[in-house]
Amino acid sequence: MKLSLPPGLQNKIGKAKQQQRRQQEVVQLRQQRKKQRRQSPVESVSLVPEPSPQNLNLEQLPLKLLETQEPTQERIVRQSEQQEFDTWYRAAQRCRLVTDYSWREGEYWVLTEEQWQPYAEIAAVFTLKSMNRMFGISMDIESERGD
Repeated sequence: MKLSLPPGLQNKIGKAKQQQRRQQEVVQLRQQRKKQRRQSPVESVSLVPEPSPQNLNLEQLPLKLLETQEPTQERIVRQSEQQEFDTWYRAAQRCRLVTDYSWREGEYWVLTEEQWQPYAEIAAVFTLKSMNRMFGISMDIESERGD
């Protein structure tokens, strides 16, 4: 019966099924992470909610599951990354794009319009240069510290 449908409709059905599979994979991955957290000793508890699947761009998620027997070691932020983030975050706060941030799962997350987003995704759209153009913020934030 599927072959009797027009090609455009077949493509839509295929894309919908693919998206549904990706959503199921995200849910399974989250369940596995929760299970692993319950089984491993608690190192630190984060009060930051995990982003929900509907807020994530599923087309860009790398869905590779790695099975290891060793406990995973979380990436530690480098000083240069921290300085870059601090500069960007202060500018984004002045533009009222973000209201909070958190370091988890080896990357910065920012709170934008009551949704947690990866910093890398937001900073790719709202660069310091674009915030200067759109909002007229000063690019020389370092000199404004005055501490």
